[in-house]
Amino acid sequence: MKTVLFLLLVAFIVGCGGSGISDPGPPVPAKYVGVFHGTFAGASGDQGTMALTCSPHGNITGTVTDQTDNANGNLIGKVSPTGHLDLDFEFHNGVGHLVGQLKDGTQDQFTSSMTETGLVIQNVNVSLYPGP
Repeated sequence: MKTVLFLLLVAFIVGCGGSGISDPGPPVPAKYVGVFHGTFAGASGDQGTMALTCSPHGNITGTVTDQTDNANGNLIGKVSPTGHLDLDFEFHNGVGHLVGQLKDGTQDQFTSSMTETGLVIQNVNVSLYPGP
C-alpha cells in the first residue's frame, strides 16, 4: 500500500511540474538575429553606445553606455517579426523605455527613431550594425 501511495505521489508531482518550457513567441527574420553594436543620440543631447544580442525569437539582452552622463546600464527587450523594437534599459539613476520601428539602412545597418519614457532622453535615433 505504501508503494502505491508513493508512486501516486511521484506521478502527481511529475504531472504538476509541467515541461518548464514557455512559449518563446514567433521567430523573427534572420536579419534581426545575432550580435549587434550601435549608437544612440537623443534630442536632449544625450548620446552613447550599445551592444546587444537578439535571439531567434526576438529576445534582446545587452549593455548600454550613456557617454553624456558617463553611465553604464543593461538592456532587455524584444523585437517583433515586423521589426517593432521595444527596449528597457536601466542606469544607476533610473529606468528608461524605448519603443520604435526598425528600418533597413545601408550595409546591414538598422535605424530607428524611438520615443523614450522614464528618463529625460526623448526622440532617440538608434543605429545598429552586425557584429560585436
